[in-house]
Amino acid sequence: MVSFNKVDTGPDGGECVFRFLYSNGSGNSRTYFIKVNDILVSDMTFDPTESWSDWKYTEVIITSNSDCVANEDGKTFNKISIELAKEGRGFIYLGGMDFKVTAHEEVDQADEDHSDHSHSEAGEDNLIVNGDFEDGLDKWYMNSGEFVLDETNVYSGSHSVLCTDRKAHWNGIEQVIDVEKVQKDATYRVSCYAKIKEGAAKDKIKLTFRVQTNDDDGEKTFYLGPELEDIVQDDINDSDWSYYEGQVALNVTGTISGVQFYAEGPAEGVEYWVDEISAVKVE
Repeated sequence: MVSFNKVDTGPDGGECVFRFLYSNGSGNSRTYFIKVNDILVSDMTFDPTESWSDWKYTEVIITSNSDCVANEDGKTFNKISIELAKEGRGFIYLGGMDFKVTAHEEVDQADEDHSDHSHSEAGEDNLIVNGDFEDGLDKWYMNSGEFVLDETNVYSGSHSVLCTDRKAHWNGIEQVIDVEKVQKDATYRVSCYAKIKEGAAKDKIKLTFRVQTNDDDGEKTFYLGPELEDIVQDDINDSDWSYYEGQVALNVTGTISGVQFYAEGPAEGVEYWVDEISAVKVE
């Protein structure tokens, strides 16, 4: 979810046209919900762009003097948020937002140069192939235990994966990453959605890179885990899908000869679903 806070729409408020700068190199349209002060006011479709480094605008109209969405003064939005619709798929990158109050032609132009935004350098492809499991289990395997493609319990799209028969916390779904796509000393934004199968109240998840090099380090592990700071981490539970996001810096010397990525963390025996896994270079 991305939020814009304290958006002043002018002395009298009125109808506002909000424009969002974005890239969507997935080849598929993405549907997101637009909320004002945590109230759903619209949905928005972000059509594909030519690549993840190609940017375009899309628009939505919101009336700022509506009692259900505006602040008490009738003209200031405390928060405008954009979040993935559950029936949508995948992710996009937002480079900025600007708006115009149509009644007064007053324009507050946000910085359209997306070079300062967290996702701005994400022209690189997602390291994870088939992270939404819409191509079945292609490219995935279990490092230990069993997994099954699931069409009945998904965060978005048509499929998720259920990890079962786990004998240790590190058991989970895994993928071999193309080393030609990985840059050493680069930082990657990794994320996923996860949910526990009934039987466990709550637990944690970790997203892990295992990197092999040709130097004395041999193999190093980099991960996002519940003990780290500066991450978005919800407990996994059995009622809702929980979102997990953070950054991992692959600080290695020598030449990278192999990379594996896997989801782990819940206790032995805990079964859990994962969906919408991504790892994209940010710096």
